Amino acid sequence: MSQDNRRDTGLGPDWMDDELDWLNDLLSERPGASDPVRPTQTARSAPSRPETPRPTETRRTAPASSSNDADFWKAAFDDAARSYEEERSEPAREQSARRARQSRAAQSSQRSRRTQPAREEEYYREERRSRNAQRSRRARDPEEDYERYRSGRSYDEPRRRKTSVPLILLIILLVGGMCFAGWQLASIFLNYHRDRSAYNDLATHAITGLAEARGETTVTPAPAQPEATPFVSQIPISVDWNYLRSVNSSVIGWLYSPGTVINYPVVQTNDHEYYLTHGFNGESNVAGTLFADKNSVAGITQSNLIIYGHNMKDGSMFGSITNYGDESYYREHPVMYFLTPNGSYRVNLIGARVMNASVDNYPTYFGDSGTYQAYLNQIGGSFLWINRDALRTDRQLITLSTCTADEDDRLVLQGTLEPIQ
Repeated sequence: MSQDNRRDTGLGPDWMDDELDWLNDLLSERPGASDPVRPTQTARSAPSRPETPRPTETRRTAPASSSNDADFWKAAFDDAARSYEEERSEPAREQSARRARQSRAAQSSQRSRRTQPAREEEYYREERRSRNAQRSRRARDPEEDYERYRSGRSYDEPRRRKTSVPLILLIILLVGGMCFAGWQLASIFLNYHRDRSAYNDLATHAITGLAEARGETTVTPAPAQPEATPFVSQIPISVDWNYLRSVNSSVIGWLYSPGTVINYPVVQTNDHEYYLTHGFNGESNVAGTLFADKNSVAGITQSNLIIYGHNMKDGSMFGSITNYGDESYYREHPVMYFLTPNGSYRVNLIGARVMNASVDNYPTYFGDSGTYQAYLNQIGGSFLWINRDALRTDRQLITLSTCTADEDDRLVLQGTLEPIQ
C-alpha cells in the first residue's frame, strides 16, 4: 500500500514516512510475500525533526492458514494507534501539575462567586432604600404632607420629632428641686457647724474648770447633814458673768449637764419669739438660744422656772433632752447644774413626760405648798419614769421643755433646784 492510498482510506493519522519504518518491517512478514530488504536510514531522506524513542515493538505474526487480510490489518493498525497514543501521553508530573492548576482555578471561581463586587452590593442596597422610601410615601399622613408643604421641607429630610413640653418642664422641675434640696441640706449643716462653733467659743471664754469637769467620772458628795440629801456636791464649773453681760445683758443663768452637749447660757426677755431664731450674740441663728419664761424667777421656792430650747437634729441645744425618755439614759446622766449670778443649784431630776402644748400645763406660781403638792400629785402619774426622792415642795421646780415630731406635743424634763452652799 502506497503513501497516497493510506491517506485516502483514512485508516490512520497522517504519519511521517520516517516514523513508519517499523510498519514496513511488519509488512515484510505478510503471508506470501517475499522478504524484501529493509530500507536503512541512510537510504532515506533525513527526518525533519529529531527521532523520538519508540516503545518496544510488538510484532504480530499472521496465522498461516488466514485467507482474509482485513483482520490482520485491523489488528495491526489498532496496535499502532495504541502505541502512538502511549508515546504521546504526557508524564505523570505534568498531569499532577495540570490537576493542581485546575483545582486552583476551581477554588478561585468559588471565591469569586461568594464575594460580590462592592458596586453590586451598593446597587442592591440602593434598591432596598428606594423600595422602603416608596412604601413610606404611600403610607404618609396627609397632615404631615401639608406640614412639609408649608415648611418647605422635602420628603427626603428626616422627620423631626415633636418635643413634649410637659415632659421638659417636669425634668426641669425635678432637677431644680434636687438642686434646691441639696442647697438646703448644705445650708443646714453649715448653720449647725457655725452655731456649735459660736457656743463653744462662748464657753471657752466664759467658763473655767470645764476641762476638769468633763474629765470627772464621779461626783464628790458633800459631807452628810441631817436636812440635806446625799446628792449635794460642789460646783463643777465657774462662770464669768461680767464677760457674759458684755456680750448679752439679758443673761440670767448657765445650764450645764455633765457628759452631754448641754452647756449653754440662759436668757430672759419679754419676747418669746426673738431667741427662737437668734443666738446669744444677737446674730441670726437657727439653733436659737435657751430662754426662760418671762414670768419665771429663779430662787423663789413656790414657783416653776421654765426654760425653752430647740430640739435640734444634730443633738445640740435641747436635742439630747429627748433621750431622757429612756430611764437608762437618766441613770447615766442623773445630774444637771443651773448657775446664776445670785446662786448655784443642783438639778435633781424628777422624770420626763410628754404633754400637750395647747393646754395650760406650764404654771409658774403655786401660791402655797398645798397647791404645789397637788400639782406634783397630778403630774406624777404621767411620767415615763419617776424619781420620788426629788418630789419636794420646799424647793423650786424647774421645767425644761422642747418640741417633738408632733407639733401639738412637747417633751418636758422636770426636777427640783437644790441650792449648793
